[in-house]
Amino acid sequence: MKKLYLIIVLAFLAVLPVTAQERGKLTPEKRKEFREYKMKFLAQEMGLKEESRKKFFEVYNQLSDERYDVRSDMHEINHKVKDNTATDKDYATLNRLKEQDAEIDKKYDAKFATFLTSKEIFKMKEAENVFRQKLHEMKAKKGKRR
Repeated sequence: MKKLYLIIVLAFLAVLPVTAQERGKLTPEKRKEFREYKMKFLAQEMGLKEESRKKFFEVYNQLSDERYDVRSDMHEINHKVKDNTATDKDYATLNRLKEQDAEIDKKYDAKFATFLTSKEIFKMKEAENVFRQKLHEMKAKKGKRR
């Protein structure tokens, strides 16, 4: 079953670039689908029971929304850093955003701890890393085909 979710996620991710409206931009519908696949993958990797999944999905959606706002701002500044066009103010903002991101993680770790075990929270973070790694691998493969 674990492999089935991974296959579904990977198949979905393979189709995403074709369906995106702009290069690198997802439509709200595709973003929602992507998030649902990710949450199902995480829940599967964590071994969550059905009664915990609903609460997990609710809290993880909140976490994702807060992270998205902060990380999209970070992403813009990181482009400036890569291009060597970042100002001192950009670096200060980037540091502040990284602190905010860490605070968000800490806040949601406490929320998750109300209904998940420490082991499940650890597995969630490991599964997020696996998911992110798979995305990077797919992106690298896509880049090699061009």
